[in-house]
Amino acid sequence: MEYRYINILCEGQSEESFIKKILAPYLEMKGIYMKPIVLGGVSRYSGIRKELKRLGRDSSAFLTTMLDFYKLPQDVPGVRQYKHEKKAEPEMIASDIEKRIRENLKDHLACKDFLPYIQMHEFEALLFSDINGFRQIGMSPPVIDKLEKEVKKFPTPEHVNNSEQTAPSKRILKLYQDYQKVSDGTIVAEVVGIRTMIEKCPHFAGWVKKLEELG
Repeated sequence: MEYRYINILCEGQSEESFIKKILAPYLEMKGIYMKPIVLGGVSRYSGIRKELKRLGRDSSAFLTTMLDFYKLPQDVPGVRQYKHEKKAEPEMIASDIEKRIRENLKDHLACKDFLPYIQMHEFEALLFSDINGFRQIGMSPPVIDKLEKEVKKFPTPEHVNNSEQTAPSKRILKLYQDYQKVSDGTIVAEVVGIRTMIEKCPHFAGWVKKLEELG
């Protein structure tokens, strides 16, 4: 099987663990090998752009991202106008920002192709594809019921919004203070499964489909 190689710039350790243990094994069956590179904390787009330009020098690989919309720097192309937008659909917001980032870097990359992806609104939104996955980390049935009622208010997990109080991880921590983003997030993601995430999260599904098509 001829492999396609993808460098993926990701937000942090939660995303890195998700990629290594859930996304990468799924794509490897389709002839695609992913290498996650952790961005870490940045306060300006220049830091993201610099790292993408560095990774984009690899002409033998494709390049993508997995960056949370929540807490993206305000100067990332398109972000400022959407940070307080209440009516725009998450898929439209993410797609527009991805398009602007791609346009901003199109003349600076040697990679085979650049497929930026913005996670709406945060990695934990994917875990909301099946709330029962939280049982695996010890969340009690009453707490799971409360979380499920909150999530059901939204059309999809990707609609769960982004603020210091209402971002997906903040909702989890409010109800379950023992939640550990990296270890618990990975366990829940493994239980939920990528196919359920694809079914419940349209923008995520679109990105995974694009990656699959590379194979």
